[in-house]
Amino acid sequence: MRAAMKQLNTERGKEDLIVKIGIHEGPCLAVTLNERQDYFGQTVNLAARLQGESRGGDIVLSQTLAPLAEEAGLGVAELAKIDVRGEPIEKVRQSFG
Repeated sequence: MRAAMKQLNTERGKEDLIVKIGIHEGPCLAVTLNERQDYFGQTVNLAARLQGESRGGDIVLSQTLAPLAEEAGLGVAELAKIDVRGEPIEKVRQSFG
């Protein structure tokens, strides 16, 4: 996704479009309505909050996914704890891969 956005910006001659990515793992509810699939639940909400912590061009992961990112050879750096709807979340990590 990041490579495609970079290519799109290059083709347009502008760097004004960015991708923000937040990833968390866990159960969610998947619903198909009018040939469109959507996802609901706390896992999806947390991933959206992590996405909101992104500066753009990076990937913000929940702490549980950091070891997988490291195994994949992605550089990770710890970020501060964040509060998601009144629930403190363990330190999240930011990937620069």
